[in-house]
Amino acid sequence: MGVNNYFFSYQNLLSISSDNVAAFPSLHAAYPFLAFLFARRAFGKVGWLMLAYSTCVWVSIVYLGEHWVTDIIGGVIYASSAYLTITRGPRWGRRFIEKIADEELEAGVEAEEEGDIGALRRLGRHARWALVTQGLAVAIVGAGMAYSMSTLGWAGGSQSALYLLPWLAVLGGLWRSAAGLLSS
Repeated sequence: MGVNNYFFSYQNLLSISSDNVAAFPSLHAAYPFLAFLFARRAFGKVGWLMLAYSTCVWVSIVYLGEHWVTDIIGGVIYASSAYLTITRGPRWGRRFIEKIADEELEAGVEAEEEGDIGALRRLGRHARWALVTQGLAVAIVGAGMAYSMSTLGWAGGSQSALYLLPWLAVLGGLWRSAAGLLSS
């Protein structure tokens, strides 16, 4: 089972090796760290829990052979620079971000933060159920086609380049459903 000196070895069990061409910087490392930086700013001491999660991700991607430690360091530097650019960037950049922000949604968030429960619900945002059902129908048809191609060998089976089309239908359908749920 790959147990050696009381340490479990994932690589021995599944006979995998490390990724010699891992991406630099590691976005697997960058995104949790970026979430930590914003959570710390938004939630104070509770936000520090995100650092524990980030550390778990870092250990796992090295242990599973997905990234090197240098990739993680690069990801942390990348996330830190993105965070500093947004929070302490040049004034023209912050003005641009404020200009493209959804003012109605921002006002609802601010009102809810001040204690007005339900402020976001009163913004008039509602689901467009026609889009949701259309998207789900396309996703189900795509999943059926993918299943048929892989099990029945339709259109060259799962080895064919056409096998990507049903999966694109699944993703596109799910995207359309999500857009219908988040409509205004």
